[in-house]
Amino acid sequence: MAWLLLIAYAAISFGGVYTFILSNHWQRDFFDSIEQRQSSLFVTLIFTFLMIAALQVAFIVANNLVSWTLSMRWRNWLTNWYMDRWFARDRFYEIERLRIIDNPDQRIAEDIKNFTLVTQGNSLVGIAVGIIGSLISAVSFGYILLQTSNALVLPVAGYRITLPGGDLIWFSIVYVLFGSVVITWIGRPFIRRRMREQHYEADFRTNLIHVRRNGEQIAFSRTQNME
Repeated sequence: MAWLLLIAYAAISFGGVYTFILSNHWQRDFFDSIEQRQSSLFVTLIFTFLMIAALQVAFIVANNLVSWTLSMRWRNWLTNWYMDRWFARDRFYEIERLRIIDNPDQRIAEDIKNFTLVTQGNSLVGIAVGIIGSLISAVSFGYILLQTSNALVLPVAGYRITLPGGDLIWFSIVYVLFGSVVITWIGRPFIRRRMREQHYEADFRTNLIHVRRNGEQIAFSRTQNME
């Protein structure tokens, strides 16, 4: 079922990109009709715009519905799988006794949620789905760029070399590569900071649970400041 939802999500993403392409073509025809003062075409384009807008809204709603359904099903299955492994052969006791990892219960709850949240860009599943959507967008809009690009000619050692694809395609590739390098360089230090943040948050939640469970003893012993 999860794979069917993932395929449906990819198909919906493709449909969303297709509506954006239709919107681009509509804008071209719309402004051409205004420039040429074609009133009959103008009225037709208004109705076309309403249809495109309705399609975009439908794809957005379907995208949210499928993504949240996929996230919930994936999280439910993965949580049960990890819980079974955690309870098997008293691993929960051994992990706590040997201090193999801190706050395993918090990690099961929080990490699985972050991993399976499709709409969250920094989750692994969200990144994978984002890559699929980006590839679909690249192919779709790349076709538009090919139609509007001019030949890119580079003078090399007295020769004129024409690169395939057109100038806009190559400018887009250079822009994406440059942006990826800059983002990677800026974002790399935040990986460890994010890990430390999750560690501190897990400790904080664990301590709050400890206070709630031992509230009576803490209140009678007046050790609130120590806690």
